[in-house]
Amino acid sequence: MKDNTYVKALGIHYEGVLKSEIKKSNDYLRPIIEAFVNSYESLPNPVHENQIIIRLYKRTNPTDPDDSIFNKIEISDSGVGFNEENWERFLNYKDDRKGKLNKGSGRLQYVKFFRWANFESCYEENGKLIRRTFKMSKEGDFKKKNALVYHIKTEAIEEGIGKGSKVEFTQLLDQKDEYEYHKLNIAFIKNKLINHFLLTFCLNRDSLPMLKLEEYLDETLIDSDLISDTDIPEEKLKTDIDVSYSKFSAENQDVLYTDESTKMSLTCFVIDEEILAQNELKLTCKGEIAENKIDLKILSETDTINDKRYLFLISGDYLDEHSDDTRGELEIYDKKQFINLAQGQGGQMSLFAYQEVVLLEDIQSQSCSIILEKFSELRDKVIERDQDLNALKDMFLLDDESIAEADISPKDNDREILKKVYRVNAVKAARQDASIKKQLDYIKNLSPKSEDYLRLLKKASKNISKHIPAVNKESLSRYISRRIAVLELFEYTLSKLKSDKKCDESLLHSLIFKQNTQDPSGSDLWLFSEEYVYFQGSSRGGPHILHSF
Repeated sequence: MKDNTYVKALGIHYEGVLKSEIKKSNDYLRPIIEAFVNSYESLPNPVHENQIIIRLYKRTNPTDPDDSIFNKIEISDSGVGFNEENWERFLNYKDDRKGKLNKGSGRLQYVKFFRWANFESCYEENGKLIRRTFKMSKEGDFKKKNALVYHIKTEAIEEGIGKGSKVEFTQLLDQKDEYEYHKLNIAFIKNKLINHFLLTFCLNRDSLPMLKLEEYLDETLIDSDLISDTDIPEEKLKTDIDVSYSKFSAENQDVLYTDESTKMSLTCFVIDEEILAQNELKLTCKGEIAENKIDLKILSETDTINDKRYLFLISGDYLDEHSDDTRGELEIYDKKQFINLAQGQGGQMSLFAYQEVVLLEDIQSQSCSIILEKFSELRDKVIERDQDLNALKDMFLLDDESIAEADISPKDNDREILKKVYRVNAVKAARQDASIKKQLDYIKNLSPKSEDYLRLLKKASKNISKHIPAVNKESLSRYISRRIAVLELFEYTLSKLKSDKKCDESLLHSLIFKQNTQDPSGSDLWLFSEEYVYFQGSSRGGPHILHSF
């Protein structure tokens, strides 16, 4: 290939691909992660004899000498380099010769974030050491030439220079990203890499390459650190889970399980609370932790047990095969999403209607079942939480159906649980009341002269009678649960009065009939007699003054 040449794309329009096909990642460190992945995968065996170095360069802020701003970031490695095979693969978008799961789309994130990605690579070819330099961009003439790569030079060099590659990212395109990179330091990058590649690091804990981070200010080294085996937690448990496939039923307009299943691995870590900020259940793809959200239903994010928190990582061929071109996201759907996708638009079912998929809820359910089976301390935590919920259920006469529909989370306190359940009940009540009103309106419009009048009236009345018991049940539950709470409070106040002579009797007064009020119907005079609630009177000036209607 000629030196100083734009590498024009054939059969593809890069501007269109970058606009519609490849989304910019939500993670502003995505280019660094992609470059790290490429460096790690390029290392020859034995891997532990190689190295990857990340250098963060900052410069003094010209408007504030006490502040620093981002200049560039560089990732270098001792890998095999951009030899002819790797160079050809790099130039071809969606070239999967590296593996069917590696399509080369990750590198497009470089130009989504930075104006320039500058490469220098040394590799061995036919016994000679070759250096190749090139750069990537989507700006200016690159767009006009339908190119993302500009080949600068390929030349033979003297022995003594080691093999490997270096990529340098400069000039961020987005002001928001620029703000984040100004705050960047190597401690944050280290933590990000450990969290993101935890599964890969754990699996290779005893054979990690030298992973070094350096920070420079005005070209002077001011900080350095390593990622070593002592930074990587040891796995507590690794076990398999079987997750069933599902398919869409056009007849039922619902999802049904198939006879097929896929095997996934669940890797568990128990980590000090000072290190792990929250309990999590995460999906992984090709050794990287994915961005997809999956709830750990058995623990709240902040729960600790013996000063420890829990991290659970799920991996498997199915997950590896369902990564999208954003890298970091997996094309895994929950039940509702899958039904919507399968039903399509305009009454025409989409291709999803004929696919067998693994649903997010099933991965979650199977994982949580295994976790509870293997960790007795978590099982005890769930039992304790269920007991608290049952106490709340008994106190306020909550029904199981409403609790199930309320989507209660482990982090919810009593108030949040009640709000969620009452919200479900309110929706039900509104639906029931609307149905009753609809039938009443229908009855009003019936004509007694109609031959079907009696039949239609009977049918409408029957429909109303279906809903009224449910409405009455809801009101009765609230009525009883309040009285139970008042009785418990009354009993507690009486015991205080008996045991503590200094206890103010006004507590009892306020409980039964609040002072300076004139509405017995809103009081708790029923504690003496139900009929008092229907009297008129006030609670001012001494004893209660009540008069019957």
